[in-house]
Amino acid sequence: FLLVMSAFLLFLTPSLFLNYLSTGTFGFTSSSSGIHLYIGNHKKAKGIYTSIPGIRLNAFGHFFDAEKVAEKLSQRKLTPAEVNRFWWKMGIRNIFANPLRFVKLYFKKLLLFFSNWEVPNNFNLDYKK
Repeated sequence: FLLVMSAFLLFLTPSLFLNYLSTGTFGFTSSSSGIHLYIGNHKKAKGIYTSIPGIRLNAFGHFFDAEKVAEKLSQRKLTPAEVNRFWWKMGIRNIFANPLRFVKLYFKKLLLFFSNWEVPNNFNLDYKK
């Protein structure tokens, strides 16, 4: 147990401090992890990438647009940590609202992960060939 915890801290401590330097708050994950949890588990999620109204289909959208949508729904200005927390709560709320759906989505994602099909993100990979 001590070895596992030591390895955990060894690998995550740098991100903890980098996040503190960039946002002023301590956190082990990026400030966009919440939006990604939500994208994968919202009511219309299909197990592959599904767009969210008002959020562009790229990294800028996942950061800047997700912030705007979270602030609009919260009706106040949010820090990056608060935006992340907002999307985490939205994602967790959807998971707990329908746990069976979450389990089905999880297994679908697991099957897709081990399949030989490359899931397109925001463009068709077969079209690009």
